[in-house]
Order: sequence, then C-alpha cells, then structure tokens
Amino acid sequence: MLSKRARSSGKAPEKDVSSEVSKEETPTENGEDNGKTNGETSQDGPKEAAKTTYEPARRELKPPRVLEALSASGLRALRYAREVEGIGQVVALDNDPASVEACQRNLKFNGLMSTSKVESHLTDARVHMLTNPKEFDVVDLDPYGAPSIFLDSAVQSVADGGLLMCTATDMAVLCGANGEVCYSKYGSYPLKGKYCHEMALRILLASIESHANRYKRYIVPVLSVQMDFYVRVFVRVYTSASAMKNTPLKLSYFYQCIGCDSFHLQSVGRSLPKNKSVRYQAGVGPVVPQDCTHCGKKYNMGGPIWSAPMHDQEWVASILNGVKSMKDRYPAYDKICSVLTTISEELLDVPLFLSLHSLSGTLKCTSPSAAMFRSASHANRYKRYIVPVLSVQMDFYVRVFVRVYTSASAMKNTPLKLSYFYQCIGCDSFHLQSVGRSLPKNKSVRYQAGVGPVVPQDCTHCGKKYNMGGPIWSAPMHDQEWVASILNGVKSMKDRYPAYDKICSVLTTISEELLDVPLFLSLHSLSGTLKCTSPSAAMFRSAVMNAKYRVSGSHVTPLGIKTDAPMEVIWDIMRCWVKNHPVKAQSPEHPGSVILSKEPSLQVDFSRHVGSLSKAQVKKEARFLPNPEKHWGPKIRAGRQITSKHVSLIGHEAVNDHLNGHKEAGAQEEAEGGKEEKQEDVSEDDEPELKRQKTEEDIASTS
Repeated sequence: MLSKRARSSGKAPEKDVSSEVSKEETPTENGEDNGKTNGETSQDGPKEAAKTTYEPARRELKPPRVLEALSASGLRALRYAREVEGIGQVVALDNDPASVEACQRNLKFNGLMSTSKVESHLTDARVHMLTNPKEFDVVDLDPYGAPSIFLDSAVQSVADGGLLMCTATDMAVLCGANGEVCYSKYGSYPLKGKYCHEMALRILLASIESHANRYKRYIVPVLSVQMDFYVRVFVRVYTSASAMKNTPLKLSYFYQCIGCDSFHLQSVGRSLPKNKSVRYQAGVGPVVPQDCTHCGKKYNMGGPIWSAPMHDQEWVASILNGVKSMKDRYPAYDKICSVLTTISEELLDVPLFLSLHSLSGTLKCTSPSAAMFRSASHANRYKRYIVPVLSVQMDFYVRVFVRVYTSASAMKNTPLKLSYFYQCIGCDSFHLQSVGRSLPKNKSVRYQAGVGPVVPQDCTHCGKKYNMGGPIWSAPMHDQEWVASILNGVKSMKDRYPAYDKICSVLTTISEELLDVPLFLSLHSLSGTLKCTSPSAAMFRSAVMNAKYRVSGSHVTPLGIKTDAPMEVIWDIMRCWVKNHPVKAQSPEHPGSVILSKEPSLQVDFSRHVGSLSKAQVKKEARFLPNPEKHWGPKIRAGRQITSKHVSLIGHEAVNDHLNGHKEAGAQEEAEGGKEEKQEDVSEDDEPELKRQKTEEDIASTS
C-alpha cells in the first residue's frame, strides 16, 4: 500500500513550492543541511545549493494517516500501528463507551509504540469524518451490516488519491433476497442469480461512486473481494469535476430473463466526440426485445451496477508479490494467495459471470467440464421515506415540500414509486417502467424487480431508437388536500402577500393537475414532429376526452397537457388532425413521415367537450402571469467576468447595476483603506502621547 502511494504521489494535494524549498534549506538539529547527501561537508553547501536551484522541488511524503471509523476493541487499529511499516497516526473511533475503554486498555497493554501512534475517541464516526474533510490517507469502514449511512461522510474525509476500504455484511440484501431494501440503502435493484455475490460488489461500488460524485469526486477500484459472508472493496478517491462526468459510462442497468437467466447489460450513459471535446448523452435502450430471444420469457430489470473494472491488476500483482515475500507473517497465507491469484486471472472488462450448473439446469442436461466450455467460448439508508405535499417549478428554480416519516415496512414501497423512462430520439414519445413491483403472497406482500423493457428496441411509431433515463419519481407530487388548505389560507389573508396573484395562480393550477400522471405532452412538440399546424388546446383536449381519457393542464408551462391516454391514441389524434390540415411531403426517413404513413386505428371526435376548457378559462382567470420585471431571473454570480452572453441574457440595465454596485463597494474599501493608512502614518514620537491618553481614558471609565 505504501509503495503504491509513493508511486502515485503525483495525485497528492499540491503544496506551496516556496515552503518546500524552505524546508529543504532548513538545518536539522545536528547542524546538517537537509539537502546534502552522505559524506558532504558544510563547505560544499553553497555549491550544492547552486546546483539544486534548477531542480524541481520534491514533495515530502508524510506517513499516511489512518482512520478506523468503527474500531470496537481497537484490534485492527493496533495491527495497523504494529504491523505496517512507515505508518503515521491511527485514529480509532467508536460511539460505545465500553468499546472505547476496551480500546484504551488494549493500547496500554501493547506498550509505548501503540499509545504514541494510536489515539482512541468516543464520538460518532459520521460527525468526525464530516468535520475532518480530506484529512485521512486511509479510511477503513467495517460496520455491522450495511455501510450505507457512513458512505457520504467517508468519501469526504479521504484525502485526494487516498484509499477507502469498505466492508458490507448484509449479503442477503445485496444478493436480492430483499431487493426493495437494497434499493433504499444502495440505490440499486438486485436480481437473484448465480452471480449475485459479484453483483453485490458492483452495487456497493456504484453506491460509493454516487456518494463521491456529489462532491466532484470519483473512485478507482483497486481490489474488490467477496469472501465468506461479506464483501470488501478497496478504492482510491480522487477529485475532478471533468473526470466525474464519466460516471454514467461506468454504470449499467441489466436485464435478466425470468426463464433461462440470460442477462444483458445496458450502459447508463454514452459519450460522443464533438470537435475536440466530448458530449455525453443517455444510454440507448432497450438492448433486448420485450421477449427473450432464447426462451420467449419476459425480462426482469435491475441496477444500476458498476460495470467498469473492479480491480487494478498491477496493484493486485504488487500486493501478491508482497505477501509471498513475507510468507511467515501471514497465518492465512494460503487463503490470501489463492484469492489474489484468482483475482489476477479474471477478465477485467467482463461484468458478472455464467454458471455451468445454471445453464445445464435450464436445459436439464449434464454439465460440460469447465475446460471444455472455456475452449468453446474463450470467454433509504435510514429506514425513512417521504410523502410529497407540494412540488413547484417557478421561474428559474424548482422547490419541493415533503413530509419525512420513519417506517421500515413502508420504506419497502420505494421501488413502486420510481420509474425508468424511455424517450424516442425521433418523435419524443415516452414510456415509463416501474423500478419494482409487488405481488400478493398469502396475507403479506412480496416485492420483485420491475418487468422490462416495456418498449421494443425500435419505436413503434417512427422506427427510431430510445434513450433511457431515470429513475424518476412517478408517484403523485402533490397532496391535493394540503394544497387546497394552503390556497384557502392564502385567500383568507390576501393583504399579507404582495405576490398574492402569483401564489394563487400557481396553487390553483397545481390543484387542477392529474395527480397520477407523470410528465406531460407539448402540443408544439407533437406538431413540430409532424411539421403541421398545431390544434388548439381546447380542440385537442376535446379529442382526448371524447376518447374516454382524462386530461388536465400543467403548472410548469401553459403548453403542457397531462393525460393518461397512451402514445398510440395521441398519435392517432394527430394523424386525424393532419388529414383535415394537410402538410408538405417530407423525406420517407423523417419520423413525421413514418408516423403519418400509418392509418389511425381510432376514429377521433373533435367536437367540443364540456370539460375541454380549464377552470381558469371558464372563470376567465390568468394562470400564467408575466414576469414582474424585465430580464427576470438569476443575476450574475459574484466574481464572474462580464461577457456578451450575460448582456444578452439579463440586459444592459442589470449589467450596469452590477458594475455600479462593484464600483461603490470598491470606493468604500478604498475610503476605509485610506483611514487605516492615516492611522498608520502616526509618527513614533506621537505614540507615547496616544498611549498616555488611552490610559487616562481607561482610568476615567473605571472610576
């Protein structure tokens, strides 16, 4: 570990070069120059200094600091101090007084070396890691059960390029026995399979990466091991906002056939070259048809999991060589060597694995030998949940109001409230697919992964591919009773709200939305795909309602239409509209041409429906008010350079106000600076007089 740290010192945080040079030029306690080599005399000092002035300053490698976040009796912290050469300070934490007393007692038993290197504290590990960001070169997490509640603080306390070691023992959860609990704790849905233990490793890595990304950090796994009853990962943590963008390329959803257990991976994101840069987009999917091509059954969908390499082969080889060179120091030498050797022989870029017994069991045949098969193939973390009461998009921001409850049983319903979504890259048709599903089992409920994909590989309307995103919240975003009570309260105290009209219009529009319909359609987008004139909102609503579907507006935009009608019905309505309002011919490959080439299967009725007008239109009330001032929106962030883009977005007036504000602030600082200079210009002869006056004032104030 230490040798690898020395080789990768370039990733360490940069220090001031001047301070490094001053350290090298400072004499030691014995009167020797730190920059000299063995055998040099003090007379050679100036010559050597002249030589070294042109060499780049070298970083001083300090002994690594280690944090054992959950130490219990302190056994592992003691082993770090006694067995790892060149180690620095070891901090052992625990929130149990008895454990801390046992740790301190063990430190005394192990002599002066242990007490000088190891310090024990009674504190919450999460608080300690949060209050010491980037302080430790090594952080060791080995909790009882799931480490999920410690990951957020752990990725912050590791120094740049440092090592995070994390253990998880909740294997039943990670391996798919309780998929809904796994999703709540780690943000991934597991599927049962012979590869479940490797999947557990990849779910843990994906969760650590997710926590690190929130702080512009990312991980590089060097070793990931499943042994006995636990999984343990060793990852380096780095800081880079640009490298962090590659995270979607390292994660994948996976489809597993419920019949033959065939599985397929689908990347969360993809990168496209754009001139000299890279552009990131959602992954294209689904990568499988709706029915398995091998056995005809449906697929379960899980993930996302880590699909990039889980090991650093060079690092594993160096550790293996180190273990072999110190064979006598390891009682479990044979076990360690066998595990590391097997890992060093794995294919790095192949996630998950096949089981010969599972394949043979599906076909009810005898299993081929492994050699024969190879030659042929060559191959909610805290038990809490939320209930939204109001979710608003206004102007240039979004704001949500949610109630937070604690319930381990209700938390299991989280996958039922979330959905992946597929969006066609041609016609923008979208489809939702639930992350999980519930099945009745006697008097209880059993949870399973959602069935998918809900769409074929090519769009049935225009023939293009799909982008896949999510998961997103697909349950209701508002509590209608809560919104109604707030609206009544606002109306009863109209004089207290300067923005009364704006508040009432937004809350009223929200109260009229369809609660159980996620997302909305845009008439302009539909018409733009077909290159036709847009029908009026009232006419389109009438057609939807005459087809026996519900429809409402959206508080996000006046052009938004929420409806529970499927996309097939929506495009049939638009086809019938185009028949009455013909369009110019487009190329046959254009999505609009493909859609219009099909005959509508629905006889659309465009006659005016009673409920086609919204309540606002009936009452002739405005729902979307104009902005209160010109160039409404966020102003320039402090410290930003003014560009032509800022002028075009926020206007000359706002830019001038911003600049004038800075000038006034600068003038005020100069005035204050002038006062300080005048005070400093007082001559030394006047200082005794000032001191005497100050003393007299102090005596007068106390008398």
